Amino acid sequence: MRIPSGSPNRRSDFLRCLPRGSVGAEIGVQWGEFTAELLAVVAPRVLHLVDPWWRLNPEAEWDWEEPERADARRGHDTVAERFAGPIAEGIVEIHVGFAQEILPSFPDGHFDWLYLDTTHSYEDTREELAVMVPKLKPGGILLGHDWQEDPQHPFHGVCRAVTELVAEGGFRLVALDDHSQWAIERRAMAPAGGAQSPEAFGLRAPSNR
Repeated sequence: MRIPSGSPNRRSDFLRCLPRGSVGAEIGVQWGEFTAELLAVVAPRVLHLVDPWWRLNPEAEWDWEEPERADARRGHDTVAERFAGPIAEGIVEIHVGFAQEILPSFPDGHFDWLYLDTTHSYEDTREELAVMVPKLKPGGILLGHDWQEDPQHPFHGVCRAVTELVAEGGFRLVALDDHSQWAIERRAMAPAGGAQSPEAFGLRAPSNR
């Protein structure tokens, strides 16, 4: 379905390029706000939620945007309670740990898509992408948040790491949006019913740089 040209540009609009009934993972969950969007828009067959929660910072200084929500264990418990229904149905699975620890336990080519929104550092993003790539199906989509092209921006590491991955030749950058989201596609013929081009939904195609 094409996004109507007059509709508000919401962050969740970006998710319409993903195949419904697919298998995916959200890497970086926090309080689960975007998890709800993934479930509503993509209606995945299985959604894996991967986050270290309290393991990221034992001091619990965790949510820098909202200090009053700095209790990482409470964040995990809130997610578990909020999605208790989909968890009981086997649609949502929670994994406490870093992507570098959790994803190697899955077979190669297991995921239709993977959404990354973690520390945004160059080093972490490179390590995360390294374990994400083999777990993605041919024609699958890696996408995420906080694409910042300014080298001085604290989150520029995401743009740098993803750009380097694309330069290696196995992926192509297919879309960016006004909410700093990005999507790259693994180079292969997408299977029937697979991911659709983000450009088909009115998302901003990357400019030539």
